[in-house]
Amino acid sequence: MIAKEQQYTRLENAMLRLTLTSAGLELSSPSCTNFILEPLRPQITIDDVLYDGDVAVQNTIDGNSFSITWKFGTSSFQLIQHFLQGTDNAIVVKNTLRNDGNTEATLNRVRLLNVETSNGGRCELGDGNGLRFYEQSNTAAQVRVSGSSGMSVGVQEDPTQVVNANGDSQMCWVAYNAAQRFAWLVGFVTSDRFDGRIETAEISTGDWQQWAVGFDGGDLLVDGNSEVALEEIVMFADNDATRLLETYGDWVKQRHNLKVLNYSPVTWCSWYAYRFKMTHDRVVANAHIAMQRLQPLGLSIFEVDLGWEKQYLPSSYEENAQFPSGLQGLSDALEELGFQLGVWRSFATISAFDAVAKEHPEWLVGSPTQQPAELGEWYWIPHGQTYALDLTHPDAQNWLREKVASIFQRGAQYIKAD
Repeated sequence: MIAKEQQYTRLENAMLRLTLTSAGLELSSPSCTNFILEPLRPQITIDDVLYDGDVAVQNTIDGNSFSITWKFGTSSFQLIQHFLQGTDNAIVVKNTLRNDGNTEATLNRVRLLNVETSNGGRCELGDGNGLRFYEQSNTAAQVRVSGSSGMSVGVQEDPTQVVNANGDSQMCWVAYNAAQRFAWLVGFVTSDRFDGRIETAEISTGDWQQWAVGFDGGDLLVDGNSEVALEEIVMFADNDATRLLETYGDWVKQRHNLKVLNYSPVTWCSWYAYRFKMTHDRVVANAHIAMQRLQPLGLSIFEVDLGWEKQYLPSSYEENAQFPSGLQGLSDALEELGFQLGVWRSFATISAFDAVAKEHPEWLVGSPTQQPAELGEWYWIPHGQTYALDLTHPDAQNWLREKVASIFQRGAQYIKAD
């Protein structure tokens, strides 16, 4: 624990206040009286053993930032967290995990910030009757009412029933207290290696059990005397929840130098009509019809989904016989009709039938018991086992970079990845 004279290190802006106390971190707000989470501390699971973080060292760098090094019981791991003030009333958290031991260990799970009321913590976000939560995944989003079991706004539940309401949001999460017009957003600014999650658990309306932000470690083997860069998170608060989402989007855009189009592409997708019966001629025939009927409405891209690849493999970048002139020939034909070519790709899914799996198993993600680790059988023909491309491996990166570049070299202007 930290020394008594150090226990009031603090970051504060107009909307959020983060204080380091002897118990951990306390998050509150100058503008919302019943908003408090404390003590916030990290947790890690190493070799299937759960450890709670204790402050080992804290350092005030200046009035706008401080850092904490957390230790985890008898493990050899330490978490270094750097907290700093950002623009837009933001608090940024940068994270690095260090293994100071001499032997490798398996990283199962990380919670960068965690509070549990069962351990004496406080998690108060406002009046339960006025709370709403924005939650999202890769493919969906919803607004959930406090105390509900994942149902959308407008669905009435029995108010007398105690509900175990668990929430799970990917990358970004918002809590909105309608009574006080106070909105709080927590989001991941990076996803370089890990899939960020914000998890919540209520045992009844407004009565909280846990709030945590972290990710699955994927059973990553961490070498002795080494460091792993973890994902960066940001927190904002405002009286307008929609504005928070816009601010978060701007942060992610700026951090990754994203180019946002000034229009929304309108696409045609082959999958829903043809599946594996898609051919060059069928795509072009649809394009002729679309040129007359849909192009005036904004249709601009014809996307060929799974089915153009050799052997229908999700990891193949070669065309099959259904496209005798290849992607380039299809791109040329579509361009004559005023359309652009798009293609489907599953970048990290490698089929067992692909040469990569046979010739370069070291490019694939492994586990303590398997190299490469099996992900499960591919649902579509030709079925077979699948693996994940290790995007941290330099040779795998170069291979993927060359393959993706070849798609654009053959005339594609758009890639659909799911």
